[in-house]
Amino acid sequence: MLNILATALTASMLCTAYYEPHSDRYGYSSCAGEIATLAIYRVAGEFSELGLAAVVDDTGWQYIDRFGATRVRPYIFDNGPDPFVEGLARHVSADGMGYFDERGAIIIPAQFEFALPFRNGRARVGSGCQFASDGEHRRVDCESWRTISRPGP
Repeated sequence: MLNILATALTASMLCTAYYEPHSDRYGYSSCAGEIATLAIYRVAGEFSELGLAAVVDDTGWQYIDRFGATRVRPYIFDNGPDPFVEGLARHVSADGMGYFDERGAIIIPAQFEFALPFRNGRARVGSGCQFASDGEHRRVDCESWRTISRPGP
C-alpha cells in the first residue's frame, strides 16, 4: 500500500520545466513525464535538492514547491532572487523583510524595513529607511540599524 501511495505522490510531483513557444512561457512536467502545470511562468528554474524552484509569473518572483504551491516571495537582488547565505535568504511581504531557509520555511517573519544578509551568524536590520535610485542601482538609507543573531542551528 505504501509503495502505491509513494508512486502516486511521485507521479504528481513537479520535476522538469518545459517551454511553450506559442505563449513564450514555461510550465512543469511531473516526475512521471506528464504535463503537470500550464505554461504560466516567464522564468522557471530547476528544483533544488530541497524541493524549491524560483519562478516568475505575472505577479513577480516566487519560490514554488514540487506541488506548484508558492512557498515564499524572495527579496530581489541584482535581477534575481536573493542568494542564500548561511542557509538563509531574505523574503518580502506587506509587513517588510524577513528570512527563509532553503526549504522555503520562514525562519524570521517579515518585520524589518530593510535587512542585510547574514554573515557569521549575524545580520544588520534597519528602521526609518528610505530607498533612492542611484542611476542603475537602488540604495537604502536607514535612520537606525541594529544587529540580530541567526536563530537555531
